[in-house]
Amino acid sequence: MTETHIDMLHGGLWELFGNVFAQTGPDGGLHLFRLPSPSLSIPESRWSIPIDISFRDFGMDPSQDLLILIESPTQGRRRFSSRFPIPNRTFNFHIRTVSTGQKHPLAKNPKVSVKLDIISRDAISTFAIQISGDHFGVFFNDAQGDGGFLVIWNWKTGEKEMHVSDDEMTSFVFLTDRHILICDWEDMDMCITIVDFKATSSQELSLTDLTECCHLSLPNVRARAMASIRCDPSPAWPNNDKSIPFYDDHDHLIYTISMWSADIHHYNFVVPRATILAHLDSVGGMDNFIPWEDWGETGARVLDSSLHTPPSVVWSCTTFGSKMVSFETAGEFIYCFDFNQMRVKQEIARGAPTVDPNVKFAFPQEEMAVCSSDTVLTNAEHPVFTYGVKTSLPFRVRAIPITLGNGRYSVMCSQNNIIVVDSSQNAMHYRVLSF
Repeated sequence: MTETHIDMLHGGLWELFGNVFAQTGPDGGLHLFRLPSPSLSIPESRWSIPIDISFRDFGMDPSQDLLILIESPTQGRRRFSSRFPIPNRTFNFHIRTVSTGQKHPLAKNPKVSVKLDIISRDAISTFAIQISGDHFGVFFNDAQGDGGFLVIWNWKTGEKEMHVSDDEMTSFVFLTDRHILICDWEDMDMCITIVDFKATSSQELSLTDLTECCHLSLPNVRARAMASIRCDPSPAWPNNDKSIPFYDDHDHLIYTISMWSADIHHYNFVVPRATILAHLDSVGGMDNFIPWEDWGETGARVLDSSLHTPPSVVWSCTTFGSKMVSFETAGEFIYCFDFNQMRVKQEIARGAPTVDPNVKFAFPQEEMAVCSSDTVLTNAEHPVFTYGVKTSLPFRVRAIPITLGNGRYSVMCSQNNIIVVDSSQNAMHYRVLSF
């Protein structure tokens, strides 16, 4: 293991995707760092690109040399500001390259746009950009957390393929080259909704207008909670990028659904892509609402933040492929989870030590342990749930000792790296642990 530092530029925006970390600087440009991997003989590299527009956010896929910039909306000479209501705003998305910041050569149109019916002050607070293969999508999050807008384009042709506006949506990710997952609410059921976006009209719709879909229900709750779904990297990565010699089969990719209850207790539902793909045949069918007990109890695992620290709302890239990282509650270890079922079976076969998922982990440092017993959340101890919750997806885990000192720490990961972030005011750099 080696350790590298990346200077914090405090530019306000950052992104971690496919082994590349990017951040904005005071100069308005992007500064990028390709993470090293000693085990794969991949050296680090650093470069910067100038950006000739003012932008609110960005997304990237370095394996396609792809950069998506969200231009800061304007009205006359006035920049978009929370102080002024701006109705019917047009949002522009510039399709550039990560290597130079110039127009992407595969994009038919260097810019795509969408007009949203923004009628209230502070109407849009955040943007979530997801890129997968030929498509990119943007979730426009309502400032009050009441849902928002979701738009998907083919970035090569410039064609808009889906446009959904609904207060029940909280987030989305890509599942295949024609399916997405939307985290949304159906009454008191939080759901993962599979949507065939290629079979959907490009006109603005609501969730109830969608027919080519299937709803996977999560455990019923007594009161609505904050929830979001993530997946890193996208299912299409690495897009035939020859600089990435090895990577897991895409079916081992995990999706995480983070849920924060009203008392700020956090639960993380981990779901392998293979679990979700098993229900693609239900998309568009008559029986397209699948109860939690029919798919989640054996096909997912819930992790409770009382036993490990929850992911940061800001520094949220805690998974890569089948792996996930979190701090042990005292901050003395980084837990490295792996939900690749083939590797879990290998650890069980070699007689690896086991851990009980219902208590704080206790196992030898640096040694891989496995868990194949049930996680059980009783509704007496976890009253946010209407009924008890049981999950049994096996996983393996190891604990890496870490010395942190004073600060506000979060942890993220990429394919062969762990990134430790100190978000306190005087922090100067990111710590990159490379394997």
